[in-house]
Amino acid sequence: MAFNTTTLAHCDAVREGGNHSIYLVIDVNPEGTGKIRLAPITMTRVKSDRVTVRSLYSGQFDDIPQTASASVVTKLEEDKIMGWFGGGTMYADPKRAEPKL
Repeated sequence: MAFNTTTLAHCDAVREGGNHSIYLVIDVNPEGTGKIRLAPITMTRVKSDRVTVRSLYSGQFDDIPQTASASVVTKLEEDKIMGWFGGGTMYADPKRAEPKL
């Protein structure tokens, strides 16, 4: 699944407690259904012509947990999103979970 870089924008999302986390807003279906997901900026690499995420495969973006509000990310929602990307680092591919010995 290729994401059009023109559909990516940064979002300074405020979470409970007044702390700030920066996310990329990813339009999963740029043809018009409006399915968006947040990706933590720390788990992405932004290039001049693309954004890459090494922890997940393109087919797994649909399952990233959503937020209830477009402007506020709660601590629980942040934990779920970060857990999804962090877990993908180890378990997105069965080969990643195997021992390296």
